[in-house]
Amino acid sequence: MKKVVCLVILLVGVVFPLSATAESDNGCVESDYDRLEEDEGRMRRYAEDNILYYSEYDNGNGCAENGPSPEPDSEEGGGDVIECSADGMTNYAGEQILSGAFIDAIKENYPYYKAAADKVGIPWQALAAIHYRETRFARTSNAYQITGGGGGDFAAQTDAAAAFLKGKGSFESDDAAKRAFFGYNGMSSAYKQQAINLGFSEAAANNGEGSPYVMNKYDEKRDPNKNGSSWGQIKSDGGGIVYPANQDFGAFVVYKALMNCEIVSGGGDGEAPEPGSYSEAINQMALKLAWPDRSHDISDPKPEYLSVIQKLGYTTSKDVNVQRGSSCDVFVAAVLSESGADPEIVGKGLGAANQRNYLSSSSKWKEVPLSEAAPGDIRTIQYIGKEEHGNHIEVVVMQNGTMKVASASYGDRTAGLGNYYSGKSGVNIRVFRRI
Repeated sequence: MKKVVCLVILLVGVVFPLSATAESDNGCVESDYDRLEEDEGRMRRYAEDNILYYSEYDNGNGCAENGPSPEPDSEEGGGDVIECSADGMTNYAGEQILSGAFIDAIKENYPYYKAAADKVGIPWQALAAIHYRETRFARTSNAYQITGGGGGDFAAQTDAAAAFLKGKGSFESDDAAKRAFFGYNGMSSAYKQQAINLGFSEAAANNGEGSPYVMNKYDEKRDPNKNGSSWGQIKSDGGGIVYPANQDFGAFVVYKALMNCEIVSGGGDGEAPEPGSYSEAINQMALKLAWPDRSHDISDPKPEYLSVIQKLGYTTSKDVNVQRGSSCDVFVAAVLSESGADPEIVGKGLGAANQRNYLSSSSKWKEVPLSEAAPGDIRTIQYIGKEEHGNHIEVVVMQNGTMKVASASYGDRTAGLGNYYSGKSGVNIRVFRRI
């Protein structure tokens, strides 16, 4: 078997992408490589783009993955199954962005993406998009191309990539997402200039509009097949832009396509869960839609939550708190509808008191003692002496073995997880369970 020579560089306490300017250099210097039949397509892509690559099947060189990765340590997402249809996953020109083996790989890797993303509060789709750009979903010894990225443990690599990506920005908007992807790849000044040459503002250039890593094949002027003389890519470390750019879709393009994926186990998209599984469906959906803490700005709903708000038509409301989901009733309606546990609640109108009255009168729900509250239950809070305006509603959840509550608050905060409490003076707490 032909061999691959590897250079090992030890950096203590530092995590940064190996592909700051060039695409996906994995740190191994190529002397030659095996063109294994199973890897032919990927090898051809790397050869065309002048990317240094090693065979993950050659485990004698120190670069290959050492055995299977352990299961992710987070329970969030671990029991979910996603469905990613190729339908709708096309770019502006109608090219298929993801299909076939790529979609199968995403489904297999989803629990790792979800567990790692939830730990830092970013969409799992962002990690999948990075994984595509760096190694086309391969589970190599450095799948996300970052130094200090976890060795051969795919779960640890994914955690490291999530933490690094989180440090590059938020995903509160499309521009913020582009900027985070651009930061992950290194923010090359050559790409900033390329954006300006294409007519983008300096601010847009700083967001990565001129980077193929971020925006390749997003539109005609950033399509190497349509504008190859003006849309180029850095293909070797320290090199300049070479025209045209490669054929891979940009991370942002893939990220947006992955928003079409849906959770199909435990409910989702309004489909009713199997009898007896309502509590778990509610629990999982609340964890999906809420940030893992309450540190996010009132105008910064989790992207998955915002998507449901839009789907339910709340963004057309005249009330800005309803539009952006900074209201407890909107969050509960979103969770119960999207999980499939009780879509009927949407038609009952907003208002925590209104929702409490619905839960208490519906045959779908039963009231249980506060001492028996469990994940997936809905709690209503009424402040004594403030019956008209002093109402709140929230979801009881279990996060990594710890009981918490998931909620938003009108005019105060977007949906996030907070500490569970068994009671407060001056309040009446009721607990409802879907049956």
